[in-house]
Amino acid sequence: MTTKTEALEGLLEICDQIRDLQEDSLRDSGSRLRGSGKAEETVARVRVLREAVFAELPALAGQPAAKALSDAELLLLALLFHRRISGRSEGLRGGELVSLLTQAGFSRGKALAALDREAALRHGSWLAVRTDSRRHDPLDLRFEPTAMAMDLFMPAVPVPLTDAPEAPPDQPFRSEEEYFWDLLRWRNLCIQRAEALFEGEWPASAPSQRLVDAGREARAAHLRLRARLGATKGSSEYVLESFRREHQLGTDHMLLVMHLLFSETLEGESFLAASECLRLISDQRTDLFLKRRIVGPRGRLRREGTVLAGDDGSEHARAMAHDLYLAEWAVESLLAGLHRRPALEDRDFEDLARGE
Repeated sequence: MTTKTEALEGLLEICDQIRDLQEDSLRDSGSRLRGSGKAEETVARVRVLREAVFAELPALAGQPAAKALSDAELLLLALLFHRRISGRSEGLRGGELVSLLTQAGFSRGKALAALDREAALRHGSWLAVRTDSRRHDPLDLRFEPTAMAMDLFMPAVPVPLTDAPEAPPDQPFRSEEEYFWDLLRWRNLCIQRAEALFEGEWPASAPSQRLVDAGREARAAHLRLRARLGATKGSSEYVLESFRREHQLGTDHMLLVMHLLFSETLEGESFLAASECLRLISDQRTDLFLKRRIVGPRGRLRREGTVLAGDDGSEHARAMAHDLYLAEWAVESLLAGLHRRPALEDRDFEDLARGE
C-alpha cells in the first residue's frame, strides 16, 4: 500500500476478514476455516498493520497519543470504526471485541488488557462506555468509539481538481436499487482506470497522470459508497451486502462480480476475458502480476462456483486464457434486492400530506 486511501481501504478489508472469521467460528466451522488458510492469511496481514497501514494514515500518524497505542489497541479502534461505517450505530460488547482480536492473532490476555479501566484506550478518552449500574465487567460493557477515535481513520477531504461546487455530505441510500446504481458508477470509474493502465512506456516511465487521476477517483468513489452505506439504517440487510458477507468477498472480488453482472445484463457481454477482469481490479501495474490468483481457477470465486470459465474442462488451459462468466444462481441472488420498495423518509410523508 502506497497511499492513504489504499491504506484505509486495506484496513477496512482486514476488518471485513476478521468479522467473517468470527461469524464462521460462531457457525461451528472452525475446523473448515483452519483448513482453508483464511485465518492464517488474516493474521499475516494483521502482523504488518503498523508498517503497511497505520503508518500511511495521516490523521493517525500525526497524533502523538495514537502513536503510543499498541497494534492491538489500534486494531480495536479500527474494528469499532469499521462497525460504524458498515451501518451499525451501536458499539460492541467487550466480549465480542476480545473475540475479534483473538481471531486477528492477539492473545486473550492482551485483548482484555486493552479494555481495562486503567488502559490507555479508556484513560486516554478513545473509548466511550455504555452500561448500567449492574454491569462492571469489561466483557459485559458496550464500547463505542469517541469522536477523537473516529477522526483517526476518517479520510482527509481531497483537494478538488476543478472549481466545481463543494459536494453535499454523504446521504443515506433510500433503497438497495440506489446502492446498486452507485456500484455501477464505481465500476465504470474502475474501467477508466483499467483503460489508463497501459499508457506510457513500460517499465521505465512513471504511471501517466491519467492513471493517477483515474485511480484516485475510483478509490474516492468506493470510499463515498462505503460512507453512504454506513449512514444508511438497515444497509447490512441489503441483499448485495448479505451476498458479500456470506461468500466472504473482498473489494476486488465484489468489483469483479459486479463487473460480470453489469456486462451481462446491461451491455450484453456474458463472457469476458480473464485478462480484462484482471486489469479491472488492478490499481497499479504490479497488480497485474500480484492479483492473478483472484481470477484464476484457484481463486475463491471460481473455486466456489460463483464465477465460471468457458473452458474449465480443459486441464492444461492457462489461467488467463479463460473467458469468465457469472453463475446463473449468483445473478439471481444479486438482483433479488431490486424488488424491494424504497424506504420513505419524513420529507416524503410531508409531501404526501400536502398532496404533492
